[in-house]
Amino acid sequence: MALHFGLETTLLGGLSTNIMESDSERLVPTINDDTDDEPYIISTVEDIRMLARETHCSIFQHAHRDGNKVAHSLAHFGRNPVFEEIWTNRVPTCCMNVILNDVRREPTSSVE
Repeated sequence: MALHFGLETTLLGGLSTNIMESDSERLVPTINDDTDDEPYIISTVEDIRMLARETHCSIFQHAHRDGNKVAHSLAHFGRNPVFEEIWTNRVPTCCMNVILNDVRREPTSSVE
C-alpha cells in the first residue's frame, strides 16, 4: 500500500518519477513480472501499474529495509492515523537523527 500511496501522492502533486523502491520482497516482483496470482494482491498491483503509467514510473526495485532506514522510520511514523503530512524541501523531524547517523557513517570498503 505504501507504493500505491506514494504514486497517488506523486500524481496529485503534479510530479513524475522513474524509480520506486519498496522493501516488499513479494510485491516488487509481482509488479514487474506478473508472478503472483493471489486475488487479494492482484487488484492492488493493477492499481499500482495504472498509477505508474500516469506518473511515468518505469522501474520498481527492491530495497532492503536495512539499506533504507529513513523510509523505515517514515513508515513507522506514518502509522499514526491522527494526521497526514507531505514534506517538500525539508527533512521531517521524525527522520532527522536517522539521516544524521547515515551521513556520519563511514562508507564500508569492499576490499578485504
